[in-house]
Amino acid sequence: MASSDSQQNDHTCTSKEDLLNCSKCKKPYDDHLHQAKYLPRCHHTYCATCLGNLPDAESNCPSCNCVLGGTVDSLPNNFLVEHERSIQEYRNSLKNSCGSCTNEQAVSYCGKCKCYLCQACVNAHKQLGPLAQQGHKLITIAEHKRSGAWNYLKYYLKSKL
Repeated sequence: MASSDSQQNDHTCTSKEDLLNCSKCKKPYDDHLHQAKYLPRCHHTYCATCLGNLPDAESNCPSCNCVLGGTVDSLPNNFLVEHERSIQEYRNSLKNSCGSCTNEQAVSYCGKCKCYLCQACVNAHKQLGPLAQQGHKLITIAEHKRSGAWNYLKYYLKSKL
């Protein structure tokens, strides 16, 4: 019989949502603070923020206590997670759904977040003034679809679907 500690530390992915969210903080992986970091020694994945918040004396995997074997920045990104996020972004773009609210109609695209946004999320972006200085530029969906990035993403992901 498994102990309650081992059951609490079981971070097995059972769905795509599990794969796309950090099992420690439950936040979705992104290209910035919550970048998916792969732990090569034990094959677990956590966001850079959760790994960076571990005490220095505790540079171990939150699941299995395996030694991380380097700094958070030196750990590789989990490319499976990044690939799945790209596919999800493409599918959401076809439906013009917000990347955060999933069921809401998207009205804009943030190039830095690489995400379609509904009006409520656009308003949240605008209220956080320092974001503008960090490269968060909102464009309309039509502008994004006319861009070369959209055409490349569409071509690339069609070959993968």
